[in-house]
Amino acid sequence: MTPAEVEAEIKGLNVSEDVKQRLREGLAVAVNAINNPATPQKDKNSFMYIVDSINQALKLIQDPTTSQADRAMYLKYVQGINEATRLTQDANLSATDRAVYLQLASALASYTTNLQDPGLPAVYKGLYIKIADSITNGLLAAVDPKTAPKKPEDQQKVKQILQDTNTTAAAALAVLQDPNATPEAKQQAQQQVQAIVDARTNAVQNNDYLRFLNEVKRYNPSDACLQAIADRTTQAGWPDGSLWGLTDPSCADALTRALADNDTKWKSLYMCVQNQPFSTCAVYIPPEG
Repeated sequence: MTPAEVEAEIKGLNVSEDVKQRLREGLAVAVNAINNPATPQKDKNSFMYIVDSINQALKLIQDPTTSQADRAMYLKYVQGINEATRLTQDANLSATDRAVYLQLASALASYTTNLQDPGLPAVYKGLYIKIADSITNGLLAAVDPKTAPKKPEDQQKVKQILQDTNTTAAAALAVLQDPNATPEAKQQAQQQVQAIVDARTNAVQNNDYLRFLNEVKRYNPSDACLQAIADRTTQAGWPDGSLWGLTDPSCADALTRALADNDTKWKSLYMCVQNQPFSTCAVYIPPEG
């Protein structure tokens, strides 16, 4: 595998030129890190694994026997790996944060590679997909200029959620795959992974989320606003996700109307979302009843 081979795969993708350019930029970041004498060997190995994983996934995407659903899934994962890789060399981030994004890129590369194993047990495949979806969806939303949090505190909170998801899932999956682990340990690990999956995918069924959504609906939000709230909630989990969604430009009119309502017990929450990092506003969620 060479960068030229990966470039050839990128060129053949049926995606926009913008997507291709971002993939090329991510590839350049990885190759530069590999060729940089200052890069620790452990990190070089990670970047080489990442590039190889992307290359294999791109080949699969362009394989005519690959289903449309799998093509879309792998393309999303490649984009997630790519965005995390780009952030590993972002001069505006701390060395600690850059290391986190290298861990996320490596983890997504591992999920992407392992999902191609025909011998992968179905139970593991389902968990891999759900965890990879959770990390990828949150990561892509966090770096997209249209949806990315604007305040540094919120950016850190979203990154922390992604890191915690990855770390907890990796530890639990390692136990599940350990042939020497006891049945009790494997059952506990299975519960841990399932709890992560549920926290992300079922966040829109959370009672507090539904209460919040009903309150927001009183101010005639647009369909785009409601979709943004649902999307961010799934990507980050309650409560940060839904409050992240309320900061979306599509919710600006509804938030203005909510702020003008002096009779709502949710007023402090709306004021916080308008003026403070949304990740600090959960304390203003009024108690039920």
